[in-house]
Amino acid sequence: MDKRLWQKTYAKLPSWVCPRCFKGRLKLRDKSMKFVEPDWVTTKLDENDLRGERSLGRFSAFLRCDEDECHEIVAVAGDYVSEYDPYFDTFTNSHDIKTTHELTVKGAIPMPPIIDVPALSADVVRNHIRAAESLFFVDSGACANKLRVASEALLDQLNVPLTGPNSKGKIVDYSLAQRIDALDKTLPGHKDILDALRLVGNAGSHEGDADFDFVTECFMLIEHVLAELIGQRHGTMDAVAKAIVAKRGKA
Repeated sequence: MDKRLWQKTYAKLPSWVCPRCFKGRLKLRDKSMKFVEPDWVTTKLDENDLRGERSLGRFSAFLRCDEDECHEIVAVAGDYVSEYDPYFDTFTNSHDIKTTHELTVKGAIPMPPIIDVPALSADVVRNHIRAAESLFFVDSGACANKLRVASEALLDQLNVPLTGPNSKGKIVDYSLAQRIDALDKTLPGHKDILDALRLVGNAGSHEGDADFDFVTECFMLIEHVLAELIGQRHGTMDAVAKAIVAKRGKA
């Protein structure tokens, strides 16, 4: 995952990976970016003598895959804030205006992939991750919860038991935390990452929201644990996982 591509705001839209071919990069189509300022904003700017200095409203744009055999189109929309700063250009010996945009993406259709999902991942795992990606700009809480569900589906793929004996020897349904502990006994080294996904997902479910940076890091974590457990890639994201667990608590 390239974290630089996934931000709260952008000065310009990044070159995301194409959601169709997964090879090409998405580029802004010429003249497709549109900015629309609502009338109420124009009125407020006039009242405060800010007309011509700033603008805010909604934007839309179309991105096109640069792979010749694909050329998929992705629609993007959201909110914008623009600042217009006049300056004197000594090179051209003329007055000009520097325009800066702050773009807050609210949705992209179809949604570009945020992470790589190993080919050997179960379809249900892949589907939950792609569903989480589609919620990334829309609802961080729901997105975090989907990543939690994806981690449960991963445990299913790894045949981690759904039930087991309690302290009295009675067979009971395992919680996600207990299933993570069960995995740790046979495949140690992934508990912190899976606990981080569980805790952030719980926050998304119970609090209805999740911190944007935590959600971004959770995508990094699930990509890592998938690569290790399914794709057989080795590495470490323990520091990130431990920081999330410490911040969210042991709930």
